[in-house]
Amino acid sequence: MTTEFTKFVIKRSDLDSDDLVIESDSLTIGSGVGNDILLNHPTVSRTHAGICIIDGAFWIKNLSTSNGTVVNGALIESVQLQDKDAIQIGVFLLKPTIMDEELQLEIEKTIDAASAVNRSTQILGGPLQAMADGKTAMLNPDLLKMLGIQPPRARRHGQKTERHAASRQCPSSAV
Repeated sequence: MTTEFTKFVIKRSDLDSDDLVIESDSLTIGSGVGNDILLNHPTVSRTHAGICIIDGAFWIKNLSTSNGTVVNGALIESVQLQDKDAIQIGVFLLKPTIMDEELQLEIEKTIDAASAVNRSTQILGGPLQAMADGKTAMLNPDLLKMLGIQPPRARRHGQKTERHAASRQCPSSAV
């Protein structure tokens, strides 16, 4: 297997900063300073997720044992990214745009739903009703547990592999 390098363009709407361009075969996302993308919030693990390119396709892998990675409303271990997927990491929403061998990630900070619930904010209709009505409902798995709702089942690719929080490896089942 040969190493493929790609261009990652990071656009942060939550910060007043220029676009960040990373040329690499993969990148890590987390709250720790050693990550390629730093998301500073208590709902984000030190090394939370990784994105890599395999055979021309972009893959995201959950690297967190305590905080999950959600793609299009479902907890994932690893999944191939599609254009315009919605990735939730803690209170951050990442929107990928795939162009040739380049991945653009637009990052925005969403409302801290757990804090809103603690302030007696009500969720109108509930996430299960929204999903039943064909709408997208993206909530932090911890919030779902607080509300007594079972999170959606994770989408898995291949066999379950042991997670290593510091690992930058791509999903072995995708190779």
